[in-house]
Amino acid sequence: MSAQWCGETIENSFGPTVKICRGGFDFTALFEQVFLSIIPSAIFLVLLAFRLVLLRRESPKVNCGYLLPAKIVIATTYATLQLYFLVRWIASPPFYIRTSIATQTLYVIDGLGILVLSPLEHLRNLKPSTLLQVYLLLTLLFDAAICRTLWLIGADVTIQRVFVTCVSLKFVLFCLEVIEKRRWLKPKYSRLKSEAIGGFVNLSVFWWLNGIFLDGFHKILVLADIEGIEEAHRAEALEHNLQEVWSKIPKETPHALLRALAWTLRWPLAASIFPRICSIGFKFSQPFLIATLIDYLDSPFKQASVSNGLIGAYALAYSGVAISTGYYWYMAYRTITMVRGSLIAMVYSHTLDLPLGAHHSSPSTLMSTDVERICTCLVNLHELWANVIEVGIAVYILEKQIGTACITPALIALACGLGTLLLTSRIAKRQDVWLKAVQGRLEATESTLGSIRGIKMMGLTDSLSRVIQSLREKDLLSAMNYRKLQVTSIVISLVMNITGPALTFTTFTIISAVRGSGTLLAAPSFASITVLALIGTPLITLFQALPLIRSAVGSLSRIQDFLNQPGVEESSRQLTLSSDQSSQTLTPVKRNDSEIPLSLFDNKDLAARKKPFDDIIRISEADITWTTVDAMVLLNINLAIRHDSLTMIIGPVGCGKSTLIKTILGETKVNNGTVDVSCQSLAFCDQSPWLTYATIRENVTGPANSQFDETWYSKVIHACALEKDLEQLPDGDQSMVGSRGIALSGGQRQRLSIARALYSRNKLAIFDDVLSGLDGNTEEQVFIRVFGPNGIIRQHKMTAILVTHQVKWLAFSSHIIAIDECGRISQQGDFNSLSSTDGYVRNLALKGGTTDPELDQVVMDAQTPIRRIKANPELDRANDISRQTGDFSLYKYYLGFAGSGTICFAFVVLAIYSFCLVFPTIWLDWWSTANEKRPGQNLGLYLGVYILLGVIGLVTLSIFCWQMIIVIGPRAGRKLHSTILHHALRAPLSFLSQTNMGVIMNRFSQDIQLIDFQVTLSSMSAAEAFSTTIVRLLVVCITAKYVASIIPFTLGVVYFIQKSYLRTSRQLRHLDLEAKAPIYTLFAETLDGLATIRAYGWQDHLRRRNYVVLDGAQKPFYLLNCVQRWLAFVLDMLLTVVSVLVVIIAVKLNNQTSGGSTGVALVNVLACHQHLAGFVQRWTLLETSIGAVSRIRAFALECPVETQQGNLQIPPNWPSKGSIEMVNVSASYKRDSPILRNVTCSIPLGSKIGVCGRTGSGKSSFILCLLQMLELSSGEITIDGLDLSQCSKEATRSAFITVPQDCVLFEGSVRFNLDPRSLVVDAEIEKALRKVGLWEIINMDSGLDAPMNSVHLSHGQGQLFALARAILSNAKLVILDEAASSVDRETNSLMQSLIRSEFANRTIICVDHNLDNILDYNKIAVFDGGFMVEFDAPQTLLQSSSKFRQMVGDIRET
Repeated sequence: MSAQWCGETIENSFGPTVKICRGGFDFTALFEQVFLSIIPSAIFLVLLAFRLVLLRRESPKVNCGYLLPAKIVIATTYATLQLYFLVRWIASPPFYIRTSIATQTLYVIDGLGILVLSPLEHLRNLKPSTLLQVYLLLTLLFDAAICRTLWLIGADVTIQRVFVTCVSLKFVLFCLEVIEKRRWLKPKYSRLKSEAIGGFVNLSVFWWLNGIFLDGFHKILVLADIEGIEEAHRAEALEHNLQEVWSKIPKETPHALLRALAWTLRWPLAASIFPRICSIGFKFSQPFLIATLIDYLDSPFKQASVSNGLIGAYALAYSGVAISTGYYWYMAYRTITMVRGSLIAMVYSHTLDLPLGAHHSSPSTLMSTDVERICTCLVNLHELWANVIEVGIAVYILEKQIGTACITPALIALACGLGTLLLTSRIAKRQDVWLKAVQGRLEATESTLGSIRGIKMMGLTDSLSRVIQSLREKDLLSAMNYRKLQVTSIVISLVMNITGPALTFTTFTIISAVRGSGTLLAAPSFASITVLALIGTPLITLFQALPLIRSAVGSLSRIQDFLNQPGVEESSRQLTLSSDQSSQTLTPVKRNDSEIPLSLFDNKDLAARKKPFDDIIRISEADITWTTVDAMVLLNINLAIRHDSLTMIIGPVGCGKSTLIKTILGETKVNNGTVDVSCQSLAFCDQSPWLTYATIRENVTGPANSQFDETWYSKVIHACALEKDLEQLPDGDQSMVGSRGIALSGGQRQRLSIARALYSRNKLAIFDDVLSGLDGNTEEQVFIRVFGPNGIIRQHKMTAILVTHQVKWLAFSSHIIAIDECGRISQQGDFNSLSSTDGYVRNLALKGGTTDPELDQVVMDAQTPIRRIKANPELDRANDISRQTGDFSLYKYYLGFAGSGTICFAFVVLAIYSFCLVFPTIWLDWWSTANEKRPGQNLGLYLGVYILLGVIGLVTLSIFCWQMIIVIGPRAGRKLHSTILHHALRAPLSFLSQTNMGVIMNRFSQDIQLIDFQVTLSSMSAAEAFSTTIVRLLVVCITAKYVASIIPFTLGVVYFIQKSYLRTSRQLRHLDLEAKAPIYTLFAETLDGLATIRAYGWQDHLRRRNYVVLDGAQKPFYLLNCVQRWLAFVLDMLLTVVSVLVVIIAVKLNNQTSGGSTGVALVNVLACHQHLAGFVQRWTLLETSIGAVSRIRAFALECPVETQQGNLQIPPNWPSKGSIEMVNVSASYKRDSPILRNVTCSIPLGSKIGVCGRTGSGKSSFILCLLQMLELSSGEITIDGLDLSQCSKEATRSAFITVPQDCVLFEGSVRFNLDPRSLVVDAEIEKALRKVGLWEIINMDSGLDAPMNSVHLSHGQGQLFALARAILSNAKLVILDEAASSVDRETNSLMQSLIRSEFANRTIICVDHNLDNILDYNKIAVFDGGFMVEFDAPQTLLQSSSKFRQMVGDIRET
């Protein structure tokens, strides 16, 4: 037996290492056979049995190809050789180990298992076998160690060669198992993405990302270039799984949603555990290797086998860390992607069920801020237990190195842990305060952007800009306490790294001096430094993860509270009667795919609810309110509506007409009585039309995406009188309507809503005052074609309910329901009976007159072809090359907001910190060297300097973190928000009408959030890592000249890696941010149109749309995380190469290096590389997150801002007279397409000007032109002699009192909504409210201090509210844009009286479709096709054959 044999006693022990032979650098034979052979084989065989059972259930998915025979041949040969090896060992054992026969027998069984499993895995598994890959890879590493032992011991040559052959065959088999099977997949599976068919090795080393890196390097990426997500990441499946668990657990218990998530994703969560354990094992082999290397270098006897073993061990340890860590984070980010998809889908689904006005927590904020925070924080979930284990192991290893002194880092860790727990208990409350402030800001911003047209018209841009910016200040102030805790948490987490070595070695030195047991030497000191780093790193992660995870739990609680809000189906329950010619059956109404079980009602109830066959709706003795805490709106409602009828609902403003409509839709709370609807296919047109950011045709056809019916569509367009409008639009019915229909007039929006209701062909259609925004002629056309005797509704036997204030159409109704001011039905019946009976209807008929239904017999068959032009594609931003290459000017742009003095101070402090962090390794080398020569001398000096460096480092770190997080970050965030707010609110209407509001909101939410935290933290971390790397490089160059030779190589590789990486990661970050915009848009549109969506039953369609846009957003989100982990893996592999090169240099130049200098070099090179890798990772993260700054800067550069041509100073109290002159004015949204042509008019002081014309004729454009909201292509507008083009646009608008058609309400109090400029006292506000009859309603709910969103105003009451706001202003010019379109006759009379009394001496320009309101005005302006075709006194126009006379005559006839 060779001299390398240590004897049977030692070799048959568990060691684990031998001490007296093989250089002390090997395991005992028994340890190798048990732990490197028997245990892995036993685990493999157990898993093999389970895997075979699972594979038997699968169908074949892969064709044979040449790969399967190759696997079978190699596996057969391997099993045969293992059998021969067993026989040979039994016949002639080279040495005796008591487990040898069992080991070799298991090898044979393993070979047979591989032979059985490999073909099955090949044919029935889309991926290469994970079990085989993991087993073969691990056992290859273990077999390499066993093979080395066999050769060192000098066993039988035949056994050695057979074993080496077996290992070689195993390697070949491993290579075959790694090969992907795409080319042999059956056609059904041939289009799967690379990740879906990638095996363990492919996924662990991120090989499947090569395609996206190549694409990103060579071209500009767009979303279509990214492969689709796996089935496991699809939002529909994720929500279904979570919803299933959520429905079974008590929802009111604390952290119920967290437990539901954990159970739903239990297997993905568990999949990360094993690789994390492997990572711990590989990581903690490092201090042993360093101690062994230093001892080896200081030893006079050196063996080649030991040096080669050290090189191999370093390669194995560091590559093992890279692979296991890479796979761990890969699985972690897969899980986080599932969490994100599950939560967003759940939040959206519940949003579809929210009762109207019950948005207590903004779903948009939950979807963005809270879910993103959860994803950011929960990714470190496994670090909690893993880091605790790491710290425990590290303290144990440290005890072996420095004895009792290990208690010092343990106490430091304990103290820091307690401090972190105290912070964690406070951080959730501070985060809640901050997130509520963020939510308030976002809600105010979204509300403002949604009403930007009206806000600009009223000249309130500056006022609301100040309000939103003040909310931003409140947001930053609320976040300040959270930021301070964050700084404290970061400093606490770094205490171990900065002061831990100094305090530990101080303790060690004191204990050694007291005991007289020795001094600090090189090998234990540098091994201890490594162990302390292994303690410090997990402590950093742990202490920073605890507050983050507490934040995530807080965000989950907010989402849980939202999900626990009662849905509409819990707020209002209906029963429907389904009837046909032969039978009647009671069925529950479907609300969002859930049914109300009939078992809730007994048979007697059901029998009592049966009603006549012809009733489609029956309400019996119902008392109706919006919520259980609100007062009753409607009392004792009894009505019946028959099939195939036209029912009109009338009543004064605020009487409850819309509430009755919403009750039929199931949106209110019925406290008493019953509401039965026997039709499940409803169509609904709200007073404020709900339009999505889509084309006109897409809004008409709706989101159901059913097959397009060209004929029916043309008929509907004709019925709604939209042909002329489509002809005037540049892109016909492919024109985008803009967010909330901002690109269309009010009348066009209402007619689109009517067209959608008709196109749906639903049997019951409900119209809530949809004719109010139409001019007389268009209103007549639409009414006759839609509701008339031969209208589309009557032709197709639809049942219609129309809320209206137009008395003239009552005669066309089948049934009239009149509601009084107390919310009771005062009259109901047909027109003839009600008009002949004293009451509300007769009074209206006598005052306003009605139309004879026999006068018009329009036939619905005259249609003209619809003009359709393909919509212009959106601006393609793919040419923005900076997405690929980056832009260093962004850093200057970002840091410029912080101030040069602040930045310089921060970096000086950082340089001092870096020196104090790195220099102690040199000081330690000097100290240990001095101890070798003169033990214990100058102890006070070495200890004092060491401790002083740690204290200074901790102080400077605290100052640097404070500067970055408390000073620089908020300052930059404040100014960037101000920049984007300035441009968004001052963008011209042409830009806003073409821009998706979801895109702009994404800037205010996602981008600002990234800037506030991720950009700040990434820049701080990158700066710290860069500074420390530079200092460590200097130390390496000074202390280790040979080792320093690899630095250029490392820097070159790192430069190439980051350059290749950034070209893709930057683009993925851009795509990630851009892909979220459709989600924001969908959430905002859904909240705007909940009643409409539920009425049409479109919940499932919109839920599927959410799945589509969410899946699209998941792709770049998931890939961005994966490419970041790819970078970490590549840098870890580079660390493997560097560490191996350092060891090679050390062992090959052993006569020129000492253990101490090698320890300094090794610690600093590895630390330098780690900091360099950390810098590259943090800088690349910064480069990707700085995309938020890039997007804001790009928005500020690309978004046009309303400007004035001159700098004319406006005199005080201008305009003092209010005279207006327009000369040859042509105007447009864009200069190339005028919509107002050659308008010339003179409006003297105090004139009353009525503006009329067909819907879309240019009336609103005339108003917008006066308000400087259109671009003048020619002509001039002057007010009191001042050219408006030379004046500030905001000042011009402020000179007018403007009342838009749709009442604009802001986030804030009632007082702020009435007096946003804070110019009047409360007494004046109350007086104005009393004049319009709203004071009692406002005073019921906290008066002027009540939040505006808590005051329930009808559409008509909203117009009264807007008039009260106008009364409080003292401007000389008044613009009324359909200010009384949604009120009844009596309220209209009140408003007209107030207009004439309150604005008696002011210039009034009034757009009104009710020509009676403007007949007494001084002049009438008639528009047609963008031209002012008439401008004269109404009496003059009525006496001539004018267009105005024709319009008045048409109205008189009706």
